[in-house]
Amino acid sequence: MSHEAKYFICKRIDEPKRYFGLTLDEFIPIVFTILLCWLCGSLLTGIFLAGIVWFAIKYFKKGQGTSWFFNLLYWYLPLHHLPGVIFLKTPPSAARHWLN
Repeated sequence: MSHEAKYFICKRIDEPKRYFGLTLDEFIPIVFTILLCWLCGSLLTGIFLAGIVWFAIKYFKKGQGTSWFFNLLYWYLPLHHLPGVIFLKTPPSAARHWLN
């Protein structure tokens, strides 16, 4: 047995799940953009806009973690109208101080 075959180190243990080569926070806005434009009757425009959305997400997410976009949504969007839809087990972002 060679020395290299003796040890196995996982190189991709922290990588996120990918859907069609995209992480979840890239996949959802792109699919939403394509479906919305497809329902409006212009699929090619949807694909073009999805490309722009993808480049914008990549530009703003550069150097950030994989769930950076979801954290941005949690802190800055008023999701108190949709309790438990997107963030199932988290309190509202406005509840920053917990009192017993």
